[in-house]
Amino acid sequence: MLRDKMDRMNARRRVDPAHRARWTEGNFRKYGITGADFAAMLQAQNGQCALCGDVPPPGGKLAMARLHIDHDHVTGKNRALLCSHCNRGLGCFKDDPDLLELAAAYLRSWATR
Repeated sequence: MLRDKMDRMNARRRVDPAHRARWTEGNFRKYGITGADFAAMLQAQNGQCALCGDVPPPGGKLAMARLHIDHDHVTGKNRALLCSHCNRGLGCFKDDPDLLELAAAYLRSWATR
């Protein structure tokens, strides 16, 4: 039942620009910013992910096709806009720089073999 409702809501966001705009503004409010704030962040980053530099495809509506507001989970402070991959990657490593450095060292150790 819940899955059906979510599917209907997602379908509506894809085809109804007004519904999508309301949803997007609500999402921005969750991070304490406005659409104008998001646009300014996007412009300051030249439309690129602050981490990897990728540019999402134009006109993308799915999560994989847009930049996301990265924030510190302890302080709640917004940091920058990240692509879906980088945003999820940081979350999977619990925003822990030491853990990320261990992961980088691990990958480097296998790259030379």
